[in-house]
Amino acid sequence: MAGDAPQPPILIRVLRTVLRALLIAFAVGFGIGTWLRCTAERATPRSLPYLGERTSEVGSDRPA
Repeated sequence: MAGDAPQPPILIRVLRTVLRALLIAFAVGFGIGTWLRCTAERATPRSLPYLGERTSEVGSDRPA
């Protein structure tokens, strides 16, 4: 059986498995977070004014 390569130590295999699982979890979480953010941005009404477009009629104690 010349084709059988020796397996790496158990610690190396465990670390590889954990890192692979973390990478997959990060990718899935990033994808879900991006999808949720895009969905929330599409759901917000576009008629809301920006904070910089406030008029002087708005009662505020802060200087403009």
